[in-house]
Amino acid sequence: MTADPLGNIFSKVRAGLDAEPDVAASDVPAPPVDGRAAEPDADEVEVEVVDEVVVTTEVVDFVPVVEAVDLLELAPVEPEPTWPVFSVAESATLDDHALRRRRDASVSSALGILATVVKRHLQDEQNDLLDALRRQKGRATPDTVLPVADRQVAAWAEALRAPVDDVYAAGRVLGGGRTRSAPDDLVARLAEVLVSPLRERVTMALTESLRDEADRSDADRQRVVAGAVGARYREWRGQDLEPTLGDLLTWAYARGVYDAAPVGTTLRWVPAEVQQCPDADDNALEPTCKGAAFPTGQSCPPAHPGCRCLVVPVDG
Repeated sequence: MTADPLGNIFSKVRAGLDAEPDVAASDVPAPPVDGRAAEPDADEVEVEVVDEVVVTTEVVDFVPVVEAVDLLELAPVEPEPTWPVFSVAESATLDDHALRRRRDASVSSALGILATVVKRHLQDEQNDLLDALRRQKGRATPDTVLPVADRQVAAWAEALRAPVDDVYAAGRVLGGGRTRSAPDDLVARLAEVLVSPLRERVTMALTESLRDEADRSDADRQRVVAGAVGARYREWRGQDLEPTLGDLLTWAYARGVYDAAPVGTTLRWVPAEVQQCPDADDNALEPTCKGAAFPTGQSCPPAHPGCRCLVVPVDG
């Protein structure tokens, strides 16, 4: 399942979570044979020269702890007055291959729109941060140049809103419901998952650069810090952005299907690919009433980072 072309998400551990997730061996990078950190290749090091100040930024893989988002912790959605809206839920008329194709088409369409919006938003956010660095000169700290966390999440939620609404509504239709906008708390949670790893990277880059360049002049320090921050944004755009957006849209679609069915409806688990994830295969063997957990403990995808499974109603 984690080999899905949309990729895996690098997401923040949910606040207050005590248990660590089970991670398949294939999801964990293998250590170097000799036990030492691998040296970066020549083409993995970016060098910027600004007024004789050399800014060298090593581009490394950033592998934070990952955790699938528990979307079911969000507020319940108002049930449909009658269900299914039509004579039978679409999910009951399609086989697993057709269900996955329907979902993938919706996600791909929304991803094409969202990627452009998010890249523009990233550039604006980076420009605002660099402007704050210039204005504060030698007095800058991460807290004074980064946007307030809640405001940053709210701004990202606004950027995500339209495409998330589209896939959520498409999921509801597949699950036998009416088209509705995604719940506000769902969009906010997805925005937090998207922005938190980037914020952590930028905070780390700011902290290290401001400390290491304390003896430079204000002008030189600003150049070095700006180079480090810019490298983190380039990493995020180039390596993580589209896989992460694919995860978030897929999860919003799954939540739409789940929300459409009333409590007590029999749901079946549709694996992203048969015989690729033992947990998903176990869940697929036991249809379960909405509100109860499948054998592996989840009531609705995502079950793990990069999850591409679905649950669909079989009643109606």
